[in-house]
Amino acid sequence: SYSDFSTKMSRLLMILSVLMAVTWSTRIIDLSHKHGPETLMFADFPNFRRSDIFKGDIFPGVFFTYGKYSSGEHGGTHMDAPVQIVKGGRSISDIPLEDRIAVGVQIDCSQEAARDRGFLVPVQKILDWEKAYGRIPNQAAVIMNFGWSSKFNNRTLYLGNDDIYSYVFPAVSAEAADWLYTNRHIKMLGTDTYTPDPLSVNGVKNLKGPERLPHTGFIFHASPVKYVGNTAAQVRAYAVIEEASTTTKPGSGY
Repeated sequence: SYSDFSTKMSRLLMILSVLMAVTWSTRIIDLSHKHGPETLMFADFPNFRRSDIFKGDIFPGVFFTYGKYSSGEHGGTHMDAPVQIVKGGRSISDIPLEDRIAVGVQIDCSQEAARDRGFLVPVQKILDWEKAYGRIPNQAAVIMNFGWSSKFNNRTLYLGNDDIYSYVFPAVSAEAADWLYTNRHIKMLGTDTYTPDPLSVNGVKNLKGPERLPHTGFIFHASPVKYVGNTAAQVRAYAVIEEASTTTKPGSGY
């Protein structure tokens, strides 16, 4: 009847009005530490160094400068390539860009790490997370938040001591890492610690402030320069979050 049709149209118009009132905003979270001369490096890898090649006026009143820099591969917020531990594996320049961008999830392990600085994430922790937040998507980036990045500028606090063979920091157990690669086919495994070891292939290390991330609903980026042959490279890691908000017109009634 016309009355039913009118009612349905009124409801449809109300729904469309609400949908049109939804606005989307993009939030970007920077997950990288600055990379400078004092940045924590792996073992005895050389620190970042930069110097000017030229600095001055190229014409009267026209200033120009350029320089050169060098850095060890493994240090700061960086990403490993398979060639590091797999003979014949891909180097940094061979990893496709699409493998450096993925839907992200954040697993909060900060309470366990606060109680035990040698905490290793077990498979059960991941299963419990999935019960609470849903299945980890295939080809995802899994970010382990140990609440550790605040210690980054204090080598002793971050690593436990100065002996490379006796470092103690939270990481992902070999069983959990293997489970993620085998059962969820993840693209990346990131941590706010020195390394996700004992399984560190395709790891993104020394992330800054992953506790700012939601548990789900973000895109993780970790893209290095395509250095030919590199076993690792520093990255500008960040997360992109699309957030919806609804604006209600005064007097609209909904």
